[in-house]
Amino acid sequence: MPSTTEAGAVHVTVIGHHKVAFTDATLAQTLADQWNSDHAEAITEARAEGAGAYADELTAAVEIWTKTDWANEPTRMPAVRTELPARTTVYYRHATYVGFMPRRRLTDSGLVFLQPWDFQSNYTTRAAQGRLEDGSAGSLSLAVRGTDRAAVEAKFAELTATAESAPGPQDLRWPLDILGIIRGVAEGNPWRYKPSRLGMSDNVRAAIVCGLVDQTDGRLFLTPAGRHLHESLLNSLPGTSTEQWEGQIGIADAIKKVERLFAAAFTSEDLAT
Repeated sequence: MPSTTEAGAVHVTVIGHHKVAFTDATLAQTLADQWNSDHAEAITEARAEGAGAYADELTAAVEIWTKTDWANEPTRMPAVRTELPARTTVYYRHATYVGFMPRRRLTDSGLVFLQPWDFQSNYTTRAAQGRLEDGSAGSLSLAVRGTDRAAVEAKFAELTATAESAPGPQDLRWPLDILGIIRGVAEGNPWRYKPSRLGMSDNVRAAIVCGLVDQTDGRLFLTPAGRHLHESLLNSLPGTSTEQWEGQIGIADAIKKVERLFAAAFTSEDLAT
């Protein structure tokens, strides 16, 4: 514990890696007591299961620090507080998907609610905020949180609709990367020719729409059209990235072919929207 010899010491509530300082000892103890009350069941269970170190980390305690020690603490909160941290109810829902077309929902947390303090990462004052992130091999992660239950549910519905929908006519963003997918599938690694996996799920879904790639039980394979394109052009291209293929003989024509195949999958009304 830091030294307490300096006048004007601060009272620090320590909760794992969280450290919240107060000028008033009563406020520091109030935060510790409330935290320990909220997590009493988890702390008791951890000790019963022999996870004493985890239980200790989860248990809040008040320490007295000098102002100098507090100023030199790298994980401290920005300021010494004169009132309790803000707290609110945050609604949260998370889901994961696998596959490309269609995607299959693998997990769903359901709507849960938390009551974080403002020093915790899941604290927010926004009504609803969400993210939809591509992972590797067609995995997708979706998470929404916010203070307004209805807004969180609406945002979750919006993002799940995006995740589960088939590609639209405007979703062909990187035709060159589709060629990389084709060569990668032929060689057993769909991601090999893309330096970053960002957007890879979109590329695979577009390749499926084009009729160049298909999937069975999560495994990707070339269709006859995709195999012909690979054998006639792609297997002879140099380098380890699609970025190295620009300007190579036949690439421009191959990109145009991908664009034509993709456009042919949609009606004129789709393409006009």
